[in-house]
Order: sequence, then structure tokens, then C-alpha cells
Amino acid sequence: MKWGNVLDAGTGNSSMDWLLAQKTDSITAITGDVHRQQQMNDRFGPRIREQDRIIADNWLNHELLSGETFDTVIADYLIGAIEGFAPYFQTQFLHRLKPHVKESLYVIGLEPFSNDDRSEGATIIRKIAALRDACILLAGHQPYREYPKSWVLQQLKLSGYTIEQSADFPIRFGTRYTNGQLDVCKRKLYFMTDKVLIRGLEHQIERLREQANAHIEDCGKINFGYDYIIKSKA
Repeated sequence: MKWGNVLDAGTGNSSMDWLLAQKTDSITAITGDVHRQQQMNDRFGPRIREQDRIIADNWLNHELLSGETFDTVIADYLIGAIEGFAPYFQTQFLHRLKPHVKESLYVIGLEPFSNDDRSEGATIIRKIAALRDACILLAGHQPYREYPKSWVLQQLKLSGYTIEQSADFPIRFGTRYTNGQLDVCKRKLYFMTDKVLIRGLEHQIERLREQANAHIEDCGKINFGYDYIIKSKA
């Protein structure tokens, strides 16, 4: 499949690595973090062509990519990540993106975790997610906020898009995920000053890590939740 000129509306290492392996005419990748821009230029520099670019900017800037359109626009786990860079902008974001969509928009997201599944594995994943967000907030930072597929479909329609296809992909969580999320918790401790609180959180982080690793070793990866992808036309 040929993707044409591509806009990665909220880039990261995974989406950029995937796009650089596809047949594209150009890649424009947007990040809200100037440090990530530098890190990605260093990481992908040898693979980036003259027509490719990584831009550090924010979709709140209405001059960003003014007048430019792209054959394919990808919002890869971006709806949830917007909360960290432009809180409360989610309801306006798809409308903001629409003038840049020449052909297709792909929205990829994580369905918020359900409380209906009371299995041990699902409970562990929910506890890790809650602890991660608590540590982020206690560090004075803004956690991501995932939105359900039904909400995204509604916002796409309200913004004038035509839905073409959608699909769900069940998730299997392994130690790479659980340890990665708990490592985020640990990194946030450096921004806190209350030593009693830090010690308590450190204990909780390692207790959950031990519990998650033991469960996955005994039972295999945890089947819980799903990601979704929605393809639409402007």
C-alpha cells in the first residue's frame, strides 16, 4: 500500500519507525515536546529523507501547517495524549485536523479500561494504571486521558468526517508493559519532596511489580481490553 504524503499528527518512536518502513512520498511528524524532537532526529536521522521532517509544535497553534494537506493523516494514540499537552482540546482536535486531511484519517486509540472484568489479571492492570496516573499527578504533571471508541466515532461525525471502517484489537499485556508502566511511576518520584510519601509509593510500585510478574509467569500474558482503529474520509 502506498500512503502518499503522510502527516503523523502526534509522533513517537513506534509510529515513526513504522512509517519509515512504508511506501510514502513524505512524512511530516508533529510532537509537542522539543526534547522528543531532538531525540527522534538523533534516533532516526540516517533513515530520514530530505522531504521528511519532525516538527516540535502544538495543535493549539492555528498557524501550524497552515495551508498544507496530506494524503494520509495518522492520529496514533494521540487523542489520549493530547491531555498532556493541550488539556480539554480533545473536542476541538478532530475539527482542527480536518483541513489537513486530503484523503484518509486513521485514528488509533486505547479503549478505557472497563471495571466489569474482575479477574486477577485485569485487576492488576487497572491497579498499575491507577498508580501510574497518581504518581504523574503527584509529580505535578498531566496524565493522559483515553477516550472510548464510541466517543471518537461521534466526534468524527460531528466534525464532518465519513466513517469508512473500524476494527478492534484485543490486548495481551506482558511484563514489558507492566514493568514499563511501573518504571514511569518510579521516574515521577524524583519530582516529589515528601519522603514518607515517596517511601510508600516505592513500596507499592515494587509490590505491584512482583505481583504482576508472578501472575504473568504463572498464567501467561494478561488478556484485557482492546485497542481500536478508525478509518475515515474528510
